Amino acid sequence: MTDTREHIVILGGGVAGCVAAYWLSATEELRRKYRVTLYQTGWRLGGKGASGRGPAGRVEEHGLHIWLGFYDNAFRMMRDCYGALADLGERDRWGDWHEAFLPESEIGCGGTRDGLKMWEKLIFQLGLGVVLAYFIYMHGLHNAETLGTPSFEKLYIPFYKGIEGAMSIPLGMFMVVAVLVIAGTSNAVNFTDGLDGLAGGCTAMVSFAFMLVAYAVGTQALASHLLLPHVPNTEELAIVCGSMIGACLGFLWYNCYPARIFMGDIGSVTLGGLIGYVAVVTRQEIMLILVGGIFVIEGMSVVLQVASFKLTGKRIFRCAPIHHHFQMAGWKETQVVIRFWLASAICCAAALATLKLR
Repeated sequence: MTDTREHIVILGGGVAGCVAAYWLSATEELRRKYRVTLYQTGWRLGGKGASGRGPAGRVEEHGLHIWLGFYDNAFRMMRDCYGALADLGERDRWGDWHEAFLPESEIGCGGTRDGLKMWEKLIFQLGLGVVLAYFIYMHGLHNAETLGTPSFEKLYIPFYKGIEGAMSIPLGMFMVVAVLVIAGTSNAVNFTDGLDGLAGGCTAMVSFAFMLVAYAVGTQALASHLLLPHVPNTEELAIVCGSMIGACLGFLWYNCYPARIFMGDIGSVTLGGLIGYVAVVTRQEIMLILVGGIFVIEGMSVVLQVASFKLTGKRIFRCAPIHHHFQMAGWKETQVVIRFWLASAICCAAALATLKLR
């Protein structure tokens, strides 16, 4: 028997395509009138809301922002689907429509939380920063009493000779500086972790620079020769920095474009916090601004973008963090990463040069 229905072909099996096919066949009258065919390429669903693998096997996501509250037809379709599941006795297994999505202020799927909120994470970072700052200060106080090394209460400035160019700071100021450095670096590295290999490569370079600094500051002869503050036992942190280098390089083997594994918040926040901690212990907080120049730029781009948009309604960059700005300007992902690596290497070399240029 010849099918006399009008044939409609939909190219792409993403949410938009699925919704169109659903509503074109939602009633018996429409099914008698139309014959709908939905095409997709392999297992990958194309179009809005689809996920798959693009060139070189890279994982891609397309238009997942649709779940933020628009596309009313898509949500109506999903309500109908949940209703059909309930009619089939599957409600206990899949839940109902009201349990499927969280409110827009708590975006996510399912009935459980998807990690910490930003303010919760910041409280943990600041709290840990306070604890570490107090520990560093008391350890420095002990060294001052037993070894006569008052380096802990000084803020050392690059290009100046040792204690001569250092600023004395009280406990309260020391705590503020230490917390800002540790929490700030932690978040800055987290912002940098947005492209394959970017955060890992930059972190490896910064760790290498601080490995040298930690060893020099912890070795009295080297510290005296380079006019650096001598902080006993910080040479042990050179081992920590070396471990970070090895971890980042091993990670980069699989994280380089196209990435097969990803760092995520756990890796970037922890690595950033460790870098900040080493900077505070070695009394090189200001030098960290130069060593971690890429991290500073990435973090400041987010702060400036948010502040500008809230105050004026205008954006400074096409997108923040700034590596996405260059992507939207036409740079390929690998171009952004390599160029940021080069900039990070220059920052590290310039910072190490300050150890002798005084």
